[in-house]
Amino acid sequence: AIDPFHPGSRSELLELKIIEVFKKISQALVAEQHVLHAFTTIPQATIFNEHVSLNFQKLQKGITQQHKEALAELFEAQALHDAIPHLEQGEFHEEIEDLCQSALIDVIVMGSVSRGITDRLLIGSSVERIMDSVDADLLLINDK
Repeated sequence: AIDPFHPGSRSELLELKIIEVFKKISQALVAEQHVLHAFTTIPQATIFNEHVSLNFQKLQKGITQQHKEALAELFEAQALHDAIPHLEQGEFHEEIEDLCQSALIDVIVMGSVSRGITDRLLIGSSVERIMDSVDADLLLINDK
């Protein structure tokens, strides 16, 4: 589970650590490699500008294309030639549950970002959302 939109940031280092561990585990286990990036677009109901709302499909296609390009760049930069990319539009916790079921995923490698209590209450935790919904083992890579 990765997010390719962190160039030059502390989060980019976390993504690189996730990929490094992912490669080691999949080589050691001689495992099929799946890489998931899930994203959401802005719901049309939240757009109050009528000009933007009229071009919602174009906006949605543009956002999807940006995510597709960022994922392709990450695959190329990190030599993920053997991995199967999964670019899904939807909530991460729902998309990873679907992928685990359809691809029979045994181990999930993902990052865990430290957050304060306010952020946890407002944003939530992807880890907590998926722990009870998947049968796969979960390996968390800390951002520190």
